[in-house]
Amino acid sequence: MKSTKKKLISQSKIVKSLFQQVDVASSLSITQACLREVGKLGSAFVHCNISGSNITKYSGLNTVAKYMNRQNIVKSISSSFPTVWGDFIHEFDWIVGEIMKTLEEEKLAENTFVILTSDNGGMLNHVCQDAWTAGHRQNGRLLGFKFDAWEGGHRIPMIVRWPGEIESGSRSDQLISNVDMLSTLAALKKPNMALRKGKWVFIGAQGGGGFSAANPGDHMLGGPAAFRFTGEINSDIEDGKIKPGAPSEQLYNLENDLYQSRNVIREHPDIANQMRDMLKQIELTKETRHEK
Repeated sequence: MKSTKKKLISQSKIVKSLFQQVDVASSLSITQACLREVGKLGSAFVHCNISGSNITKYSGLNTVAKYMNRQNIVKSISSSFPTVWGDFIHEFDWIVGEIMKTLEEEKLAENTFVILTSDNGGMLNHVCQDAWTAGHRQNGRLLGFKFDAWEGGHRIPMIVRWPGEIESGSRSDQLISNVDMLSTLAALKKPNMALRKGKWVFIGAQGGGGFSAANPGDHMLGGPAAFRFTGEINSDIEDGKIKPGAPSEQLYNLENDLYQSRNVIREHPDIANQMRDMLKQIELTKETRHEK
């Protein structure tokens, strides 16, 4: 399996040039690399996007397998429905399993909030038409497809795993949208939460809050340390480090300073106080939309 993964990574550019599609193997490899760096970061938000509904009749796993020797990854597709969409479903199942396996290997599984969901109902493009003819119902018995106002256009599965917080096997009929998760994620209290209001941007901590590896060549190079490599300028940072005595928060006027070279929080305490209070309210609220 390890040698197969190496082939997937090394040949991903070939597949992309052949089909002009997002190579799901590359998405998986990048996700796994990020998860393996989480221990160094302390915490992280990792998003793996699998562009399955947009595959064309030329980009199915059967076709890609000819170029990437991936047959050993595919579980006998003849046991399901022999279509390109069927190939993708098997591969998607494998990808989810590989991500969960990586969490286990990195000892992160019990301390990770995993969300598996989609952005809309299934399409009825030519690939999905083939699947429909073969007996597959991508939206079950719901009426309609992607973009429709009917339930088939927007009612989607959502599976969440949060050990110690969400009971295994429990179900909920609560109506939400993906944007409703913003308040929940904000409540996790990541220190570098940012708020934009007009020309002002307030950041409730020092630094960028993203990647933080310190040396060029590191996969997760970022934060103040990256400035020694990029030559970027910020008034709080010097020689790749936060300056002693730098403000604990940040405020930028994007109208005058789009490139955020100068933290002006000490010059505008009233604006900073107002935006700090607004951000605190967002973090404390239990919903992202309010009933009128």
